[in-house]
Amino acid sequence: MKTTEKLNVSRRDFLKWSAVAGTGALLASCASAPTSAPAQEEASSETQAGAPAAEATPIRFSTWWGTFWNDYAPIIEEKTNTQATLESTPWSEYHDKLKLQLAGGTAADVMMIANVFMGDFWTASQLRPFDDHLVVRNFDASKYYWDPVEVGGYQGEILGLDQYVAHPCVFHVNKTLTDELGLTDTLPEFGKDNFDEWQWDDLVAFCQAATQTNADGQTETWAIAGPLMSGWSYCTKHFVYGNDGQQFDTWWYEGDEAECQLDSPEALEAITETIDLTLQGYTYLEAVAGPIEGGTYRAGRAALTLAPVGLTLHRSDQLDFEKTYIHAPWFKQRAIHTTGDFLTVNKASKAPDAAMDYAITQIIDEDVGRQFIRTMGLAPAYNGKLYYDELEDGTEVKTVVGIHLSRWEGFSAYPEQAKASIHYPGHDGFKAAAFLRDTLRSAFEAALIGEKPTEQAVTEAVADINAELAAKS
Repeated sequence: MKTTEKLNVSRRDFLKWSAVAGTGALLASCASAPTSAPAQEEASSETQAGAPAAEATPIRFSTWWGTFWNDYAPIIEEKTNTQATLESTPWSEYHDKLKLQLAGGTAADVMMIANVFMGDFWTASQLRPFDDHLVVRNFDASKYYWDPVEVGGYQGEILGLDQYVAHPCVFHVNKTLTDELGLTDTLPEFGKDNFDEWQWDDLVAFCQAATQTNADGQTETWAIAGPLMSGWSYCTKHFVYGNDGQQFDTWWYEGDEAECQLDSPEALEAITETIDLTLQGYTYLEAVAGPIEGGTYRAGRAALTLAPVGLTLHRSDQLDFEKTYIHAPWFKQRAIHTTGDFLTVNKASKAPDAAMDYAITQIIDEDVGRQFIRTMGLAPAYNGKLYYDELEDGTEVKTVVGIHLSRWEGFSAYPEQAKASIHYPGHDGFKAAAFLRDTLRSAFEAALIGEKPTEQAVTEAVADINAELAAKS
């Protein structure tokens, strides 16, 4: 076990670190009402009557997921009679580029938008609502993992459809290392009787046992890799909401937030405890201590890394060690965020019906869903339990998706645990989202480099955020 000194970080080093911290780095690995009803039904009846099939409608689809999309794109194109051109941009550039494209009238017809940026795009009057089209397509809201108005809505209109059941914060575990340390049996793995019973004190005890030093006092292995334990991201919110805290005074989809409440005792306790794990040396920050080739977790130098669940990040077949997964712990209650990566339709699209048909088919079609779950290791947002039940027992996909669904009532293999889960937003509100992110990032920086105590830094940041919200009201 290691007794560590306080982390000593310069502002310059912190800025290098914070450029890759938070939700952006986390998600990067994953990789207006219609004027008329969609014409799909009419076209299909003509084809059945013997008329020649219409020429495929060209549309453009933009994402940061890259070629993962290619696994199921041909299925969608065939079923919608479209020909989609993929436009993939790296995560670090994607949303800024999309804003410029929308402003200049050059954006794609169907666009992926990440939950963290909902507040920036949902308020811009540039997205076409799905509501009328979902009625035409017989969209069954009971098959969707959560109320679609609450997941992707704004002021009563559905502006985005989530592609998958919003993934939880989980720890990817280097099981080879935890076996060597004799700690694997302490972990609440999926399938065990104690699954998802870990609370914050259990994590702290694990960190103390898993952090190892050599004879010279140098750290050989860290408990946790990566900056997400001390950056502002939806994982930070996981701990805030799990401690009875809340980000705003209103529920997230209403779009009428007036007060940030991250200065409440519950929120401050969770944020302080989370940052302290980094200050005490249990979390390795590469930008401060220097890079480890391949990354701390991939190099086998950390027992845990906090990340989304799924197959596109830290794939088992690309690692030199055995791995397993556990849920992130909780303080007083289990928590899970309720927004993911959305499909949206450009209001300025020159083929709005085809774009709508394309996006909705990608969400509700069973053939697409079956391919999606096997490619991504994520449960589709629509009919997710159907595909989970079809998976072969004992496979990594089955395990990953089981964890993915475990806190969702109606989907979970642990219904009592799911019933006790609280849901929280994956974005930062609608009125001052970018301001909030920037202000909190500066507050976390001040706490991590020792300029201010965490409570003071966050309290001052909340006062600035509330002043901005008041100015926007």
